Amino acid sequence: MAIVNGIITSPVPIPSEVNQILGTSHTDASYFCTDPNLNKWSKFKPLIRNKIFTTDEFDFTNGGWLTSATWWKGDAKGGMRQLPYTCGLNITAYEERAAFKSAVDNNNAGWDYVKPTGGAAAPYRITDFSYYNHQAPALFEGFSCPDTVSVNGSFSITMRANIINNNRYLKVNDFFPNSASNKMWFFGVICYSGTTKLGECNSKIPIGQDAETDGTNVYSWGEIKLKAPSYTGTYKLYPCVFYASNFDNNPTGDITSTREPIIQSFVPLPLPGFAPKTITVSNSGGGGTTSQQLSYYATFYVAYSNNNSIDVDNSYLMVTCTTTAGSSLPSTTRTNTTKMYLGSILFSGFTQQTDTFTYSGTSNNPHVHTDTLTYTAFGTEAVSAKRQNMYQAIEQAMNGNAYIQINSENKVAINVRRIN
Repeated sequence: MAIVNGIITSPVPIPSEVNQILGTSHTDASYFCTDPNLNKWSKFKPLIRNKIFTTDEFDFTNGGWLTSATWWKGDAKGGMRQLPYTCGLNITAYEERAAFKSAVDNNNAGWDYVKPTGGAAAPYRITDFSYYNHQAPALFEGFSCPDTVSVNGSFSITMRANIINNNRYLKVNDFFPNSASNKMWFFGVICYSGTTKLGECNSKIPIGQDAETDGTNVYSWGEIKLKAPSYTGTYKLYPCVFYASNFDNNPTGDITSTREPIIQSFVPLPLPGFAPKTITVSNSGGGGTTSQQLSYYATFYVAYSNNNSIDVDNSYLMVTCTTTAGSSLPSTTRTNTTKMYLGSILFSGFTQQTDTFTYSGTSNNPHVHTDTLTYTAFGTEAVSAKRQNMYQAIEQAMNGNAYIQINSENKVAINVRRIN
């Protein structure tokens, strides 16, 4: 079988290969190309194109699509302030803020997979499965901000997406055509109080031009520095990507400021999988001008054995903390305490982790600190019990039910990524 680590490597796959990787028993191309288990984040997958087989884009000598292959992008899209290619997904940038908010609130943020429908304009092609990657990770992996901040307090929001140089995954550079001379797409956030739009702000660095590594993977990340108002209240922050033509620089914003940024266009695009975040401004919250702002991500990197079962010994949990200082904070030592939850219950099978590191102040802002945890962090019992605890945590994370919490910060869902 031409399947390696969840990737179909045949130039012309056969039905049994596709059935094996999808876990199905189809006999007709129409069912293969519309199967609900298809991974939309794979670069190569069934796509709507009025072509039969792109033989001119396949390297039959070495196997795999040529680096010049473009069929996976789909047809070019028209319209101002829209993505030129959507790679088989339904992606909409909204001209109106009300339409953007409604789409997010109704869980209709787009980025849905648009599969072939048959016929000459959208034929079913089994060949689209060549180098299909069933384990491709989601494009966006993180959206983090504090639950509570003090009045007049400064704080940061961070978001990140994968820009892994992998020819089997979709990455941000495949969607957002930023370059040194053509800066258009930025991470952003829009603040609402009820149905009233207040402030909006975006990162200063375009998406895809700010590589960050956690030691294993490379990400594009955006930091948005904000300031709380001088009065208490509860607000919702909507994460997005902003299209901004002729963008120069957007300064630090107040979440309640109605001042328009200095740009010609400012069109939001919802982020898939991220609901709006509620933030409370209080007299006793975090986020003062001398405090540290902490955002963090957790990802299980899961290995598999030859019989496709989880190989716990070679799997690990990576927790990455990004700390940003207020303007008056000097170098200091910080101690972080990490806990794990399964659902709303503190997971007794995970040993609380305490980690101390030195933050070197605003001269090194932000500061990224990464911990890699193996099964040894899962309990104080025998090795077999620790492995079982980690196995349980991985399974719960795959179901979207595992979280970490650092200090008293909000709980963050654990991502899962296959590593072989």
